[in-house]
Amino acid sequence: MRTKIHIIAWTLVALAFCAWGAVWYVGTLIVSEATARAVNAATAEQQLDRLAYAQRLDSLAADTKAERDRLASLTHADVISIINIIESVGKGTHVSDALPIGSPQMLPGNVPLQSIQFVVGAQGSFASLMRTVEALEHLPLPASIDQIELQRDAGSASKSVTWRLTARIRVITTAAVSS
Repeated sequence: MRTKIHIIAWTLVALAFCAWGAVWYVGTLIVSEATARAVNAATAEQQLDRLAYAQRLDSLAADTKAERDRLASLTHADVISIINIIESVGKGTHVSDALPIGSPQMLPGNVPLQSIQFVVGAQGSFASLMRTVEALEHLPLPASIDQIELQRDAGSASKSVTWRLTARIRVITTAAVSS
């Protein structure tokens, strides 16, 4: 009888181990399936985010096409057309010359932008030179005024005082410019 009890006890221990093994197997199966679902959900969310980003980028590109074309037309001016624009703006304001100085400088970044500096000279009354400066500030080009120098012309024999203007203007262009 005692051996029968031992056999039953060992059989129950073996069954307990098998039951614990089955619980461990089912738990591992549940965890692995939950992990797989989480990975699938994260992957699907990333794909949706990428798709939404691509759609926003396409929409932005479509919405800004006119502005980009306008900017490209503004920045693709060669030196001669830039000089013509500066001199045409200054016709009514006594601009006598607009000369490029130095060599073009490439701007940092991956875009083919160059910076060209011009010296603009004008002569006239102080008020007309201030109108010239205002016209130069509003050029239809991507430009900035780096320096303005006003000098009173001491050699003027007339009763009206004459002034000289020298301005340095930096213009951004994408046109190929030889140095």
